[in-house]
Amino acid sequence: MNPAKISPFTDDHAMLKAIYEDHWSEDNMANKPFWPRLSTYNITQHNPQEDWYNENNAEIRKSTYFMRECSFLRCTSLELAYNLSAELMTKWKLQNVRFFVRANNPFLISNFKVWDVELGEDGFNYPIQKTYAVGLNFSF
Repeated sequence: MNPAKISPFTDDHAMLKAIYEDHWSEDNMANKPFWPRLSTYNITQHNPQEDWYNENNAEIRKSTYFMRECSFLRCTSLELAYNLSAELMTKWKLQNVRFFVRANNPFLISNFKVWDVELGEDGFNYPIQKTYAVGLNFSF
């Protein structure tokens, strides 16, 4: 994650809940809180080692403080369906009846809980949408 893109109070950024809950303060002097300290300045002004890019926008990472393990498993599509029996089809004079439930992006398994790992370096992008459908197909 790029800390400059999620610095609270700068560039019209709000404060992420993860920063609010785990930042360095007199009450929270953990060895490695999620966020070092709150400020109205971008983090790169306080911590120049967090400025990941130089003036040519070439990557020059100097610190690994904000690197996180983001392996994940996403289920992108799931469908459950049931076809009625041929005996019932004959009785109702139908060729086919099928009930189904479909879900797109129903779940994500990841150890990174701050935002969806596929959003990239910052959590301010639109999240990946979940969609659900219930249906009935039949033909005469």
